[in-house]
Amino acid sequence: ARIWRVMAEQFGLKLSAASPSELARVFPAATGRDIKGLAKLTAKFCNQQQLPPDIAAFRRCAVFRGLEAADAA
Repeated sequence: ARIWRVMAEQFGLKLSAASPSELARVFPAATGRDIKGLAKLTAKFCNQQQLPPDIAAFRRCAVFRGLEAADAA
């Protein structure tokens, strides 16, 4: 969760207080490099589409990074 929080700050993602823990739960196998790449891609996507950086945006972008979510919701 701490890496998620740091990367979100680095790429200007405004996450809720619970989001880093939720992201760590949804992507348990993500390495530091995976987290950095996904955070960067999600930041670009959300800025371009003018969407909030929520869990749904991370899930959508994870497909392009080859990351699988722990649950199928």
